[in-house]
Amino acid sequence: HLLQALSSSPFFETFIQAFKGMLQHLAAQPTDPDNVRGKAMECVSFMAEAVGRAMFKPYLHDVMTLLLTPGAQQSGQQQQGADLSSTYLLQSCARIAKIMQEDFKPFLPHIVAPLLAAANEIPEVTITDVDEQPASDLGTSMVMPIKGLGRRRITVRTDTLQTKVAAVNALHSIIEGMGMHFAPYVAQTAEVLQNCLTFQMNADVRDTAVTAVSELISNCSEGQKEGAVAAGTAESLWKHVRGSMVNVLESEKDAVSAGIAMTSIGECMECLGPSCLSEQELTHAMNLAAKCVHESTTAMLKLKNEHRQGDDEDEDADDELDELMDEVEALLDGISDLVTSTAKTFKEACVPIVQASVLPVIGNHLSPTSSPAHLSLAICLVDDLIQYGGQPAAQLVPSVLPIVLEALKNSESEVRRAAAYGLGVFAEQNKEAVRPQVQYVLQGLMAVIRTTGAAALQDEILAKDNAVSAAFKIGCTGLFADSEIFKELMRTLPLVHDLEENDESIKCIVKLAQAGALSPADIEATASHCLDAAKESVEYSSSDDNKNQARSLLSLIPAGVLQSAFAQNGEKYAQLQKLIS
Repeated sequence: HLLQALSSSPFFETFIQAFKGMLQHLAAQPTDPDNVRGKAMECVSFMAEAVGRAMFKPYLHDVMTLLLTPGAQQSGQQQQGADLSSTYLLQSCARIAKIMQEDFKPFLPHIVAPLLAAANEIPEVTITDVDEQPASDLGTSMVMPIKGLGRRRITVRTDTLQTKVAAVNALHSIIEGMGMHFAPYVAQTAEVLQNCLTFQMNADVRDTAVTAVSELISNCSEGQKEGAVAAGTAESLWKHVRGSMVNVLESEKDAVSAGIAMTSIGECMECLGPSCLSEQELTHAMNLAAKCVHESTTAMLKLKNEHRQGDDEDEDADDELDELMDEVEALLDGISDLVTSTAKTFKEACVPIVQASVLPVIGNHLSPTSSPAHLSLAICLVDDLIQYGGQPAAQLVPSVLPIVLEALKNSESEVRRAAAYGLGVFAEQNKEAVRPQVQYVLQGLMAVIRTTGAAALQDEILAKDNAVSAAFKIGCTGLFADSEIFKELMRTLPLVHDLEENDESIKCIVKLAQAGALSPADIEATASHCLDAAKESVEYSSSDDNKNQARSLLSLIPAGVLQSAFAQNGEKYAQLQKLIS
């Protein structure tokens, strides 16, 4: 924090020159027992983060030259280049690359090969008798049974493991920061990441690798669209790692890691489109994901039942149950992401597969007795399947509507938020299923809106924002037409905590006005709220869709009202004035 404050001050030039001198001096020293040089590298990278790309750019070449210059304490083979086994150097280069993005491109040839080598290294493992102490103090040992050998002491070289973890994290940061400019190194990076996907000694390595794969595919896909990356690069990468990525769901014993893998596989699907998996492969992936959730859910429910039947308090059992509930939450989060991506990618074709594999497992969590986290994630999964799964998914609305309507009364805001969003989706996708219950749906949404004050916690406000947007969407379907309710909804604008729902609300207001459900007098009565909603929308995103939607909303406001608002708050509405000038 101190470095950030100093780096952002007028004294940045003084500090960066001082650290450059320090790095140059330390590189010439024969020894560096306290790794002062590494700590200086770290400080410089923090300064880069603090001042940003533009201010750091003039110093980038000099700083990277100093970082990549071998120190005098290195000898032999190490003198041929920088010692990328230093976690300080790995992390510093990654931090600077993430900040400098394309400007870092000239330095990639110097660091990618040693970085991949460090990420691919396998720590030394020795197996000895139980009574035999490790030969080195650089290892961590444990005693465990080995089939055919009995109890043995296993020692893992931890310094190598720590360097591997740092290297994989640095690699991910560089991939993320460099974007499509990392494309020349995709092939060799894919090999290393594939090895890391099955590295059983450390979950962080596996998690980072699976996330890096999806990031790499996303970058290549984006680069292909812009013509900066050769056509087919992303597809070739996916073909190379596809089997390993899906097999993670079968081999992964850590629930959090399995959840991360589900999210990453889904992200790859969205980048590559429906050709990325055959129907058989998609079914296999969904069955594996569902199996992960089912096994953890079964273990959790069994322990819950034993806990209820037990007479005495058992702290160990409580801890075990909490741990299992966290595991289930991680898996539900992952499978929700996977189903959302699958529905966006495969649309109605995926619905029978999801119905057969995932929905039976998710049904256990669509209960008022589920934990709020589990219930909200299960509802989110169903919401998104219905939103993106076409007509087959819309047929699910009658069966889930009572569950979601009841969840709108839940005491936890995260559940109300998911339920409110879902009710808007249900009306859009299958309004006839909602029609018989529309009075109760609207009452529930308005109750959430009216009981959420300005001083509410953010999660409660987000639930309110979803309820506002959902009520607007239901109005747009023609299921109700009450101008007083519409005006009450408009007076909640802008929805500054959820700007996507703010945009959805603007679209609905324009549609309602065009359909005659909102009169010019209704718009004039809520003009200040409409103006603020439009302002937030164009400041949130300068996309053509947002601009056009804001223009459409402003065109509904009487010219005199607009001119008066602009005259009184010219600076506040400067972007809106430019938009319609």
